[in-house]
Amino acid sequence: MRTGTARFRHNQGSDETETLQTDVMRFFAIICMCLMVIFALVQAIPLQPQNSRPELETKTSPQEVEDLKEQLAQLIRRAALFESEIQTKKQKLQRGIKELETLAAKIEKLEEREQILQDNLAGMQAEERLQTEAFLTQQGALNELQRKAETGKNQYLIKKQLTEKELRVLQGKIAEAKKQHRVAEARPAPDRKKGFTLGFASNNTLLQMVGQGGQVELFMLAKTKSWKLQVSRGGKLSFIPSAPPQQIYEINQSTVPGSVIRAGRRSVAAFKQGAVTYGVHLSPGIHRQLTELMGKGKGGDITIHADNQITLE
Repeated sequence: MRTGTARFRHNQGSDETETLQTDVMRFFAIICMCLMVIFALVQAIPLQPQNSRPELETKTSPQEVEDLKEQLAQLIRRAALFESEIQTKKQKLQRGIKELETLAAKIEKLEEREQILQDNLAGMQAEERLQTEAFLTQQGALNELQRKAETGKNQYLIKKQLTEKELRVLQGKIAEAKKQHRVAEARPAPDRKKGFTLGFASNNTLLQMVGQGGQVELFMLAKTKSWKLQVSRGGKLSFIPSAPPQQIYEINQSTVPGSVIRAGRRSVAAFKQGAVTYGVHLSPGIHRQLTELMGKGKGGDITIHADNQITLE
């Protein structure tokens, strides 16, 4: 801005100076012409007294002298006019220079103000960047808090689900324990105390009575779980999960057929011979005979026959 102002001022000053120089040269030219006319008039004046003798030839006539005087007067007037114009232009030039100086001062003030505004703008931009960075930092912290809150919520829900699942498992174990307790209570005490053992006359007798349905039901027990033996029409044996009845009698494993044990291995995962027991649920008629027979003796081997009769040995 300052360079442009100086250039503008220099150009304006150069134009005014050239105009002034032109006017001065013109003024000098007019002065020279006036001097030439004056010299011509001086040369026309005789140096000696006029001779009464007529001259044969006159160099300059009076009319020419008058014309020269008139031209000289015009030149003097023009010179005065040019001088007046020169003074006027000088005054205009001085006023123009003052105006240029005033304008340059204003431009300089505007440049200083512009520089101040630019500095303020740079400061505002820097402050805006700092505020933006602070906002982004706070936004990141807020997102992190939200993520942690969401993670905590998910962990709480997972723990809650696990707790509910554990509660259901515990309730199931309690229910199974109650069932097992009922099974244990349903077993007659004399069987354990007096040494009674229960068995069948043969493997075919056991399978035949189980297959008839309603006479004998065979169960396989493992801790809190139980399975019921089913015999298909083709004689295929299989165990299905089933809750044990309230009254069940444990039988001697030596009297359990091998086919029943093999069917148990197919139905129960991680089957172990010592980990399972076998018990039977008897029909009311057989159960009544068993109770009467056990009431008469103190121990022995009880055998159930195919004709629904029971003997004690």
